[in-house]
Parts: sequence; structure tokens; C-alpha cells
Amino acid sequence: MRYPRKTLLMIAVGILSLCCESFADTVTIDTGTSFNLTYNSGNYDPYEPCLGITPGGTWLNPLEYLPRENDYTNDLLAALYGQYGVNTSNEDYTLIYQYSVADSSLTGTMLIDWYQAVDEHSGQYCYHGAEIVAYYDYGEGEEDLGLDWVQLYDEFGGSVVSPYDFTVDGSHDQSPAYYAPGYGPWTPSGYSLDPNHDMTWSDGPYDRHEETKPWMGGVEFYMFLASFGDMYPDPNSNSVFYQDVTIYDGIVWGYFGDCYIVPEPATVGLFCLGLLGLVRRQVLKAR
Repeated sequence: MRYPRKTLLMIAVGILSLCCESFADTVTIDTGTSFNLTYNSGNYDPYEPCLGITPGGTWLNPLEYLPRENDYTNDLLAALYGQYGVNTSNEDYTLIYQYSVADSSLTGTMLIDWYQAVDEHSGQYCYHGAEIVAYYDYGEGEEDLGLDWVQLYDEFGGSVVSPYDFTVDGSHDQSPAYYAPGYGPWTPSGYSLDPNHDMTWSDGPYDRHEETKPWMGGVEFYMFLASFGDMYPDPNSNSVFYQDVTIYDGIVWGYFGDCYIVPEPATVGLFCLGLLGLVRRQVLKAR
């Protein structure tokens, strides 16, 4: 079948628009290195209002590239050594981690495919937080590095009280890796994880407070890729082993939220009357 030229032109434009749409949501964040960082703007929602009785909302922190050498490097290394220096979970041996920073950046691609603010209320509580899903696809030769996800955070005004300036995230084991064995990525509601990537990571932190009380808080996360090398024995002990953990590139993300109490109409009225009285008094004094 032969189509008129105008019809062919319309078909071509339609195909082109579909192709462009499939790439339009992918935004590149400049890293200045060989590490590639992108995010899906179609799944990016930086603000969610509070619909409860206390007005407010939750705002996302902007996504930022976290280079392996950065202003926080020494603090992050100190936190890792201080909180996850030794793993004694195995009764037969003690594992000591040796942290260092990589000499060069990774060459693969990290995609932040889902990043949304969350502000919900349930019963008597408000929940402020964020949801994030990240994928990483290896660069050449990186499949042999033993890469894993490591995350630290710095929180203020939240529900978690930590004695550290930077707290290593994760639980269920004595490893600095975010996921313990048997604990896989969490899936946000309304989202389907894509299995066609080399590595998958997700998080859904939140802070809770009583809805009738004012609240303000936030958290900044430092999530990066780290290489976990093979274990090697201590030459002076049969029960002590070491493992090199090398810090690579990552991202900075997080959220900020607040809720405030609206004064009752009677309180507002009394405040206005008082303000008018004060103004009248100043006018009379000026005469």
C-alpha cells in the first residue's frame, strides 16, 4: 500500500516524537569524571504538601554528585572505621575492614530512576520522607570489583538520635554494606523494579510525628558504591582476617519537612486586637 506524502510525513513526525519522548525524561548530571550520573525527570517529584490538620510539606534535597574525594571524605572514612571497623558475626574468625579511597572514578552509569517526596498522614501521625531507586550498570571490567552499596546520613530534628555526626545506614549484620544477605531492594508503591540492570538499590526513609504538634527536620544521605575485596588472613593469627573496602563515586540526596499549627480564630482575633491597640497607642503618643 502506498501512502500520500502528507500521511508519510505525519507518521515520521509521530515516530520521531515517540523516540524523543523515550529519552526526554533522562537528565544528565555533570560529574567532571568518567562516572556517568543520570536521573529520570518523569519520576522526580520534589515536593509533597501536608494534607493533615497541620499545614506544611516535604521537600527533596537536590541530587548531587558525590565524588570519591570530597569535603566529607575524612568524616565518612572516620564514621566507617568507628562504626564498622570489625565484624565478629562469625564465631570462627574476626573480620577487620580496611577502608580506602579509590585512585580513579568508576566508568559505568548510575541512574536515579525514582526520586519522590513523601508527606502522608495516618491516624494521629504525619510521615515526612522520600523514596528513591537507583541502578548501576558496570563499566568495562567492573563486574569483578565486588561492588556494593554503602550509605551514611546526617539527620537533624528527626526521630533517630545518633551519637555520630555521620551514621552508617543499614542493619541486620555487621557489614558496612547497605543490604544484609537475604535483604533485597524495597519497591515503592506504584513502581516496578527493572531487572535489566547490573545493580539495584532503593530506600524509603521517613520521620514520624504527632499531627497535632509542630515539627521540623531533615536528613542528608551520602550513598556511594564501594568495592569489597577478598578476605585475606592475618599472618600472625589463624582467627583474624582482613578485607579491603574501597570507596568510589556516589550521590548526595535527602529531604526536609515541616508542619506548623494554625492558630485558632479566637487567638488570631485577640492578636489582631492587641496589634491594633498597640498601633493606636503609638498614634496617640505621637500627637
